[in-house]
Amino acid sequence: MGADIYANLRLAAWRQALRVLAIQSAALVIITLIGVLIWNLQVGLGALAGAGIGLLANVYLAVALLGKPLLSGKPSNVLVSWLVKVVLTLSLLWIAMRANFAPPPSLIAGLFGTIVAHWLAVTFWLNDRR
Repeated sequence: MGADIYANLRLAAWRQALRVLAIQSAALVIITLIGVLIWNLQVGLGALAGAGIGLLANVYLAVALLGKPLLSGKPSNVLVSWLVKVVLTLSLLWIAMRANFAPPPSLIAGLFGTIVAHWLAVTFWLNDRR
């Protein structure tokens, strides 16, 4: 019976993580469209890259925190996984800025947009009502 409860909790955690990632993906599309429609394609692509960096970092964190217990049965280290996510985010952002294909404010705006979408998803839209 204890294993069933643990499996149900992991399944619920995966469901919530996928909801957050879906909301962030929707925010990525909206942010990109706003950049293209209000400014130009280059700004939209920069916003897409920034939002993609934020989304990729959260995909990594979800898999790191939820994937390991499913595969090995061992709990993962939350602090190490979070630090890897931060280093991944900053490294990809630095690479994107050094590539000089889009204005840096659009990269930052895209990343900020996915962070705000994550916060909104977790704060307001993550209820498991049935």
